[in-house]
Amino acid sequence: MLAVDRSRPAGPAGRISRVETLSLGTAWRDFSYVRIHTDEGLSGVGEIT
Repeated sequence: MLAVDRSRPAGPAGRISRVETLSLGTAWRDFSYVRIHTDEGLSGVGEIT
């Protein structure tokens, strides 16, 4: 489930400073994820399909 923190006021978007790809292979399926970091210290993870 995704939770959104709306307590921070909206402002200029941060810049992406780093992108990591993560892979996990299983016997029945491969999982791929991306982790994105910003110059403001925020990070997030998303599934790649």
